[in-house]
Amino acid sequence: MTGSIIIPENSKLEELEVYCNQFSGQLIIPKNCNLKELHVGNNNLTGNITIPESLINFYAQENQLTGDIIIPENSKLEILHVPKNKFNGKLIIPESCNIEDIDISDNKMKGEIILTEYSSIKELNARGNDINVLCDANTYETDTNYCKLKIQEQSQKNYLLITYVSSILIITIIIIILIILDNKKKRKLSEKNESNNDLLNNINVQESSFKVGKCYTAGSNYVPSKEDEITISANDRISIIEVLDNGRANGKNLNTQQSGIFPLSCLKNEVIGVQNKKNGTYKSAIVYLSISLCMLIFLPIIGFLIMVTIITTTWKGD
Repeated sequence: MTGSIIIPENSKLEELEVYCNQFSGQLIIPKNCNLKELHVGNNNLTGNITIPESLINFYAQENQLTGDIIIPENSKLEILHVPKNKFNGKLIIPESCNIEDIDISDNKMKGEIILTEYSSIKELNARGNDINVLCDANTYETDTNYCKLKIQEQSQKNYLLITYVSSILIITIIIIILIILDNKKKRKLSEKNESNNDLLNNINVQESSFKVGKCYTAGSNYVPSKEDEITISANDRISIIEVLDNGRANGKNLNTQQSGIFPLSCLKNEVIGVQNKKNGTYKSAIVYLSISLCMLIFLPIIGFLIMVTIITTTWKGD
């Protein structure tokens, strides 16, 4: 294809790709078009260009374009690739522009381009021009009229460091919270036990106070006189299955696993609390998290020391 490329006023065209043709006329782009993507590389287009605010990616390498490259205020342009043309003016980049990738190599452009640490540009190739490119050495990798942002590598390192430190802080906070909750639960259990003991010590022992399903401590021995009775020794744990008449009960000796009849008079009016899983403490979680925290802190240090030791023992000098 030959001729010029003319985009009409108020065009709704958003993308145009006409690279590797024989266009030899002018490239005319109105300011009020909606063009976002333009590929006109490897043609013979001539004249100056106007970059509309809507344009995001512009590729026009290996043409015969001339003049200045002026990026408009509030431009959406992100990529500008126009190497191997005949641009002989200046590159003007407004502060409000967020362009990231510029390639204007092998032209005849003049002037000076300054990139600060706050610049949005990640890569700038201005080789083969009469342009003096100045950029912050701490932010960019530099060569003759070429700059590439270092911040990606530094950002990755910062991200890893932030993640590492955050992990340590989160685990430490969780451990502290679990320790506080554990101590609080232990205090509640202790206060509850003391309250129960005080209450039981002040109650007069009555047969009716023994409840089915509860577990009591034997206060004296009992030797069975009948086949359906069980042997009880002092301090045995007795679970009551059924309260009978005449001060007797049917129950189970949890120490001997025998079940049968026995007199209630050999029991203390002292309920033995059966430990519930819900009343457990946070000890295991605290231990596991503490081990994880120690590994998180000390493993990198140990790895670094091993690496230094290997390097120093194998290093032979120049």
